[in-house]
Amino acid sequence: MHVLWFNMKMDEGDPLLAFTIDWVNAFARYVDRVTVVTMVAGTYRVRDNVRVLSMGKERGFSEPRRALEFYRLVGRTLRRDPVDACFAHMVPLFAVMAAPLLKLYRVPTVLWYAHGHVPRILRVAHRLVDREMTSMPNAFRIPSTKLHVVGQGVDTDVFVPAPRGTPAPADAFTVVHVGRLSPIKDLGTLVAAADELVNRRGRTELRVELVGDVCIPSDEAYRAELEGMVRRAGLQEHVRFRGAMAFREVPSCYVDADVAFNGCPTGAPDKAALEALACGVPLVASNETFTGILGGDAPGLVFRQGDAADLADKLERLAGRGAAERRALGMRLRDTVVADHSLDRWARLLLRIIGEVTGGTRAARASLEPSDP
Repeated sequence: MHVLWFNMKMDEGDPLLAFTIDWVNAFARYVDRVTVVTMVAGTYRVRDNVRVLSMGKERGFSEPRRALEFYRLVGRTLRRDPVDACFAHMVPLFAVMAAPLLKLYRVPTVLWYAHGHVPRILRVAHRLVDREMTSMPNAFRIPSTKLHVVGQGVDTDVFVPAPRGTPAPADAFTVVHVGRLSPIKDLGTLVAAADELVNRRGRTELRVELVGDVCIPSDEAYRAELEGMVRRAGLQEHVRFRGAMAFREVPSCYVDADVAFNGCPTGAPDKAALEALACGVPLVASNETFTGILGGDAPGLVFRQGDAADLADKLERLAGRGAAERRALGMRLRDTVVADHSLDRWARLLLRIIGEVTGGTRAARASLEPSDP
């Protein structure tokens, strides 16, 4: 089987999108060939049966030229090497652009989309694609009979619980957030909760680690706002801005973490939060989508969006539970991620969905056993 794959970026150095390389490689274990057409190609390592074709943004190509490159690469692939199916990862625009060619060559399309925002281009793509995939039920906001909910695709062989590193002070309690510094992450509520705990409740053992940086210029003001909040509250010894970190280094962030924070609004679950759970670290979140993952522990871990006092209460109770109890809680939550959100499960489900849209021809004969480790 040969699958055409649309991606935004193939670059191991990108802190947000490097994981898509793992997705490609995981899926490529189950098929003959994968051809990736990507907006940007940086440094990447892929399996021998994966070919990467770039539209040239990394070479400074203009938007019109990238569009021409897209059509040239897709057209050439369809003409020279028969394609069984197309998979578009978070790029409904590419699915729409390619639709005339894909329809001409009778190539079905599967679209992955997991985000609370519903842009107009997604509605157009929804009408054109054959199947849709998302991570959790409310991560795709258009009612659809085409939709498959398949989990988040976390590499649970990379994001694993690790022995704690250099012993922290006995009274330390560390909260970690991994992700870009952006208003949607609601990090101001976390800083306000730290202010409440340290300056009003005397919980001076609190440490907050913010791993990540701004990704677009418009968020520079938000970072400055957060830094100002920290200074005004006198929290410089308690809140640390660690900057961006390479994706491969992220698991190390959780070695000494007691809890992970996620302040995104209800909607698509943040992949970074599930990676924290895969590392056996409990999660406090305002996104009610996590309620199903957190199960019976959700009441103590899901706080009201934007409510710093409620978040402070949740963190204080977690701190009082002790390290061994938190560790046991984290391991229970990891089991849920492994069962429902692992990368290998995700790749197998994508293969099954492609089998449906290809009418059970070559995809039906594809083995569900990987070609090699």
